[in-house]
Amino acid sequence: MTKPAIEEINELTNFLIEVEQKRVGRKIGELKFKISRLKELPTLEPKQETTEPTQASLFVDMEELPAIAVKLVQAGVAQKEALRIANQEWDVVDAVALPEGREDFAEYVEEKITLARHATGVKNAGGFIVKAIQENYQDPELQKRLQVKKEKEKEEMLASLRREMVEKKNALIRRAVRANPELLEQAAERITSSFVNDFLMEYDSVKDAYAVGGLVAGEINIILGEEFCADLIAPVIAAYEAEKERIEG
Repeated sequence: MTKPAIEEINELTNFLIEVEQKRVGRKIGELKFKISRLKELPTLEPKQETTEPTQASLFVDMEELPAIAVKLVQAGVAQKEALRIANQEWDVVDAVALPEGREDFAEYVEEKITLARHATGVKNAGGFIVKAIQENYQDPELQKRLQVKKEKEKEEMLASLRREMVEKKNALIRRAVRANPELLEQAAERITSSFVNDFLMEYDSVKDAYAVGGLVAGEINIILGEEFCADLIAPVIAAYEAEKERIEG
């Protein structure tokens, strides 16, 4: 099938054809065709008898499904069954198998899809997932590993969030210092750490020490943030706390 032929089918019919090429060395050894059925979108304009559906008027069926159904179909569940599960949610789960606390159903479905991916000897992934949802299949070892992974990801997200907050906060403080250099002297007078003050004494001015960064700049930024620039950085802190609470929750 030539490229022009495929383009003509995509343009004039209710099918979308995509071709994947697999090379063996420098030559193309295999061709894989992916065919999706499309349908015409409804329109408010009067239908003309001579008008043929074009690519611009077509819409992929999958895009009309609820998010849960899309995930299920992508995992191998039949579209009709995926839609039933998405619409009925907890009603599809056997009464005796319902989890305590009724967690979010989307997370419950994702857990069963993950269970299918890690299960051995499964020939029909879609059927396995449907049964896993209905009967609440469990794999304690897998769940433990996934929980450890989830906690690690949460810790990494929180660490990244904190670094971003500190960078934004310090950028605002540096902007304030450029606008009012006297803030450096005022903050330096409030340094109580003898260790930091010893570092500060090695420079000709507080400005020079601050420009180098390190302990002196860090201590000054803390003092400026708490005593002189609190209102300026308050929105950054508030956004950080809100996102931190969301991630931890």
